[in-house]
Amino acid sequence: MGPPHKSAHQNPDRESDRISWVIVIFFVTLSLLIEGTTTQMEWARNNIWEPGGIRAQWMFEITSHLAILVSGLIIPFWLDRFPLSLSNWKRRIPHYIEGALNYWMVSCLVL
Repeated sequence: MGPPHKSAHQNPDRESDRISWVIVIFFVTLSLLIEGTTTQMEWARNNIWEPGGIRAQWMFEITSHLAILVSGLIIPFWLDRFPLSLSNWKRRIPHYIEGALNYWMVSCLVL
């Protein structure tokens, strides 16, 4: 007898987490590019000059989007710690309100 056959989808939760993070990182990066270039075009169109110029504006955009990603690490932890189901969702509401407050607090503190 040979070794047991290992499926490519042995841990579907881990795979779905990985896919979710790829999607989140893609859209946060897309948001960064849209926000940065929109502000840059707006400044050029309105002939606006800010201290630090375009470099400072891009640094602000990059750090704010990194703060979103860092504070997003709370979400999978919270879902593992307090899983939702049809039988317990009413009891979990206070936990998810606390999780949302933690997310907002961490994202503000990181900025």
